[in-house]
Amino acid sequence: MNDVKVSVIMPVYNVENYVGRAIESIQNQTLTDWEFFAVDDGTPDNSGKICDEYAAKDPRIKVIHKENGGAPSARNVAIDKAVGKYMYFMDSDDWAEKTMLQDMVDLAEKNDLQLVVSGYYIDTYYSDTEKFTQEQVYKDKIYKTQAEFRADAHNLFDRNLLYTPWNKLFSGDYIRDNKLYFPQTFWDDFPFNLSVVRDVERVGVTSKKYYHFIRQRAESETAKYRSDMYEKREEENEWMRELYEHWGIMTPEIEEFLSRRYIERIVGCVENVTNKNCTLPAGEKKAQIRKMINDPKARAAVSAAVPKSKYMKLMLIPIKMKSTALTYLEGKVGQYKAFRKAQSGKIKNPKGCENMSAPYFSVIMPVYGVEKYLRDTLDSVLRQTFADFELILVDDCSKDGSGKICDEVAASDGRVRVIHKEKNGGASSARNLGTKSASGKYLYYMDSDDKIDSDIFEKMYSASHDASPTVVMFGAVEEYYDKTGKLYMTNPVSYESKALSGKENVAKEVIKIENTTLFGYLWNKIYLKDVVFSSGVTFCDMPLNEDFKFNIDFFRYVDSMVILDDTAYHYAKRDNQSLTCRFVKNYFELQEMRINELLGFYRENGMCDGDILKNLAGIYVRSVFSALEKNNDKRSGMSGKDRKDWLKAQLKSELYKELMPYAEPDSRLVKIMANRLKGGNTGVLLFAGKFIAAVKKSFPSLFSGLKLKK
Repeated sequence: MNDVKVSVIMPVYNVENYVGRAIESIQNQTLTDWEFFAVDDGTPDNSGKICDEYAAKDPRIKVIHKENGGAPSARNVAIDKAVGKYMYFMDSDDWAEKTMLQDMVDLAEKNDLQLVVSGYYIDTYYSDTEKFTQEQVYKDKIYKTQAEFRADAHNLFDRNLLYTPWNKLFSGDYIRDNKLYFPQTFWDDFPFNLSVVRDVERVGVTSKKYYHFIRQRAESETAKYRSDMYEKREEENEWMRELYEHWGIMTPEIEEFLSRRYIERIVGCVENVTNKNCTLPAGEKKAQIRKMINDPKARAAVSAAVPKSKYMKLMLIPIKMKSTALTYLEGKVGQYKAFRKAQSGKIKNPKGCENMSAPYFSVIMPVYGVEKYLRDTLDSVLRQTFADFELILVDDCSKDGSGKICDEVAASDGRVRVIHKEKNGGASSARNLGTKSASGKYLYYMDSDDKIDSDIFEKMYSASHDASPTVVMFGAVEEYYDKTGKLYMTNPVSYESKALSGKENVAKEVIKIENTTLFGYLWNKIYLKDVVFSSGVTFCDMPLNEDFKFNIDFFRYVDSMVILDDTAYHYAKRDNQSLTCRFVKNYFELQEMRINELLGFYRENGMCDGDILKNLAGIYVRSVFSALEKNNDKRSGMSGKDRKDWLKAQLKSELYKELMPYAEPDSRLVKIMANRLKGGNTGVLLFAGKFIAAVKKSFPSLFSGLKLKK
């Protein structure tokens, strides 16, 4: 047997416009120890001739000419001839990035793996210069035992990573010893992979993406109506259940996965029947749909399945109702929406084998005076279970060792970039600079003295990669530290999980989120970069509320949002240490701006009703009492007369007149004083401000507890 590292096997049929690119993507691999079988399956075009031309110039390329028998027979012919330590199967109209073979071989040999699974790209072309790219990926994982792989395999299936051969490197001996071949059937990839994973023992997964799967060109098989699709999907379902029976695994989680997967395939069959290329009469189409949704297996699956995407949740409604007409209608509407969604996200100039592996998240972090906390913050980012991100650290001319720490971390992790500013400009300018250099699909702005849970990126990826919502939001834990650095209280703040679609529905939710304090923050949200760039929204140079200003401006463009109830962000509130605790002289003016911005937002949307005003009144009351407390800070420079004059001005203000009739405060501290504020008793209110300031200074934990107490 020769010392060939990888045998690359590729069936060739009717791909003269693409096969050269496919071959060259293997020739350009950093690993050079390979043999390449291009199997001409009786192609009627010039594809076979093109393969011969490449083979004449590269002895590693071997062309097999055979009568047409389909892709499975073509692959099987090459399997019998392959001598490589590993086997790799690719399609002739796709291409691979240059480090694919080397990276997968390295992973396999380092861990003695029989199977390596990688991520991949789905490139949907609409013209020669326009495409929409999706990514399929899972976290880096080495399964130490067969049982460990089997227990987690449903997550790989869920991410569509175990269905196809071209995102995998196979042990040649494993295929040869077990006499594994592609079955002579359409969609042969899936049963072949099932035969591989059935008894495989040593499996590794890499989160890196290499393979570009091209689909929906005019002549592609995937764009066609298939009359036997339902029968094939039924067969696939039986294969999947047989696999798990063979493994002896059937937990509630796996049963839900199998049911959800089956329903997703049924929806695919509905879309196939409603495909414009399906020439069946409408009555026959509906008859087929009726058969699908009334099948006992479908009824059982509907009861157990918990769809993840909003579209699937929507499609489940008429199926649950057994409504043939509604299912038929939603199939047609769903196809149209999916097409429009894809068009809105298409990427320009996709030709060639250029590097398309931009990270999924760009984490942007302004850094200033945080050397005491920075390493813990960075560690919480770098240990994320989802690794496809870049971390952009913007050193805002920090006077301590923060900039040096940034450089040290960047030297040890290629995902980290440091921008050292020449002049201090504040967090807003740092974020704007980091945004300009970001390349990720989503932008995430994090503070440099806080921490995040290790799985939040993975959860945000799961919530965003299918539907690409404009914003994904999650909750936080407020952590209160005293002057000694001791944690004395935590306050989890979350919002119910939900998916919102349409600008009006998102707008209705904003004020409710704001009342939980979660709206104004940056660090509990990811933002779709394309919308950030197209909207032109940037960070304003403000001493306070710059986060809120960015959000209220940006949410004018938000038409879809996913909310997770995870309290994954750890927001440190440190007495006299955190930037959030600094004294801001014009505090109330900035809060007024905040409230007026919200009023403007809802007036623009024609939604400024009683419920909105009630919520805004609560924010206004809390702002007034915060200002009363801050006016007693010696740094304010305010005399007793100044504080009294300020209060009288507020009691005559337009905001007071408009909002106070709606005030129904929600915390114990504010409830005590709200009626006094409504009554306009300046003496009582001024005393309250002084009292609150004294409590905050002498008993910070008591103050925090009263503020949070309902």
